[in-house]
Amino acid sequence: MRAYTHRVEENTWWPYVLQVAGKDSARDIASKMGGRVHHSAVARWKNKPPTAENAASFARAYGRPVKEALVAQGTMTAAEAGDQIADLDDEVMLLEQLRRVRERKAGSAER
Repeated sequence: MRAYTHRVEENTWWPYVLQVAGKDSARDIASKMGGRVHHSAVARWKNKPPTAENAASFARAYGRPVKEALVAQGTMTAAEAGDQIADLDDEVMLLEQLRRVRERKAGSAER
C-alpha cells in the first residue's frame, strides 16, 4: 500500500513557522532542532514545507503540539488532528478553513 500525504494548496507552513519561531533566524531554528536540519533547508521552507518528520521535530523544539505542526505542514487536516483542535493557532485554523472552502468550490465547479 502506497503512503498518501495530503498537501494543502495554500502554504500554511511558513506563516506557522513565523508565528511559532518569532524572530528566530533559520540558523536559530536549525540549532533549536538540534542540528537535525541545515539552516539552508529551513530557509527553503518558505516555498516548500518540510517532511512530516522535520515538522514534528520543529514542533517539539518549540514546545508545540506535533499535530498542530502536521496540520500546518499539510500531512493531516484539522479534522484529523481532532482532539487538539482547540490548541491550534487561529491563523492555522483560518488557513485550513480557506483550504476547505476552495476545495468545496472546486468540487462544485466540476459538477
